[in-house]
Amino acid sequence: MELTNITEWIRCDEILRLLRLCGADERQIGTSGSDYEFFSALCRAMPLLTGHPLKTAIEKALQNELGVMQPLSPDTCDAIWRACADKLLEDQRLAQPTLSRADGAEWTSPAWRALKTHLVLNGATLLQTNASSWSEWETEMRSSLDDFGRRGGSIVRLSPDAAACAEIPNLYRVEQSLKSGEASPMLTAQVLRFLAVELQKRDLWLWIDTAFCGKDALNLLGYAERHVGLPCLIWTGKAPDTCQAFFEWQSRAHVFEIRFAVRDGISDDALRSIAKAYPQGRLWKLGKDTKEGDLIPVTIYECK
Repeated sequence: MELTNITEWIRCDEILRLLRLCGADERQIGTSGSDYEFFSALCRAMPLLTGHPLKTAIEKALQNELGVMQPLSPDTCDAIWRACADKLLEDQRLAQPTLSRADGAEWTSPAWRALKTHLVLNGATLLQTNASSWSEWETEMRSSLDDFGRRGGSIVRLSPDAAACAEIPNLYRVEQSLKSGEASPMLTAQVLRFLAVELQKRDLWLWIDTAFCGKDALNLLGYAERHVGLPCLIWTGKAPDTCQAFFEWQSRAHVFEIRFAVRDGISDDALRSIAKAYPQGRLWKLGKDTKEGDLIPVTIYECK
């Protein structure tokens, strides 16, 4: 096949997954986007990839095969696009590059800049109810969310445990559990489905803390995404090895924004491991909770 532009030469599933982790618009990088839109999204993503091994591999491939010495960025996008088109028309013998995932040597521990302090609603309070039916519980939770919004809240935190992720109860089981007065953690899936709808209506974020259930929490998220969609999502993990399944899930096509955040106090070794899979420039860090209760101020930090 005759190559006419750089996207045809460099495009691969690994870059596509990375662009999704960088928050690229699916309309530009998916099947409906043009080759130039894909390359433009890659140029916007490259400055976010400090320390990521795939950035080094892309830059080396461009230098060695196409003589591109400038770093990819929004400012150099057009010039590199035109120069590579000319080079590819001259030489059609180029094979698609093999992008190595070897560790990059340029990683440095990030400096953090405070973005904003958000008021977070502890979702555990929504699981504490005296309602005797699901309809009563829905009314109760809507009232709580409306009051939360009036007080300036923006994020609802849900921390499912392993038991909550074990199975997804149907509405009959929910009604039976409420009538019998059983403890409600097993009803987390139904609450997540409810929140997925109500938070989208109110333009609020959902924060899923996966520290206690790891990849099992993907059962809950997959359930909600398939049935009702998900709002903008923040997720946090406890250790790099437990995050891998979430990174893989996040790198698929989604119609909502997803952010990964580390917790305050994470070690440089853990950050280095995360940087091998996740764009450092897209990292958020969540500050320590400054109070206990149902409403908690939490500061979000980004890499400088």
